[in-house]
Amino acid sequence: MHDPPQQPGPGRPTPKRAHADWTLHELLAWVTERFERTGIPHPRVDAEHLLAAAAGATRMELYLRHDELASDAIRSRLREMVRRRLEREPVAYILGRRGFHALDLELAVDARDGQGDSAAARTHIQ
Repeated sequence: MHDPPQQPGPGRPTPKRAHADWTLHELLAWVTERFERTGIPHPRVDAEHLLAAAAGATRMELYLRHDELASDAIRSRLREMVRRRLEREPVAYILGRRGFHALDLELAVDARDGQGDSAAARTHIQ
């Protein structure tokens, strides 16, 4: 049996791993750490939203399935989402939806025109 991977941290590089043996928990930790290092606001929450979408799960299910191995498809979807987030694209735009209290609102492509949230909302309400 092998020792669990060390968590990356100051002075410790991200460990080299075989791609096939990453659990959902390890992916979440890695993405969170990557977002922290690059100054993404709310790194853990953003990582949870992206991984949940990539895995077809809710954020709560990530914790229930924490030891599940991530498939190639999950890793591929997550990789693309993380790339976009590192370019500072908002999570809501990446996912195409935005949570508001208990509602999950779908975002229309034309609502993402750079006018800001309130301008887009006024346009659709009028």
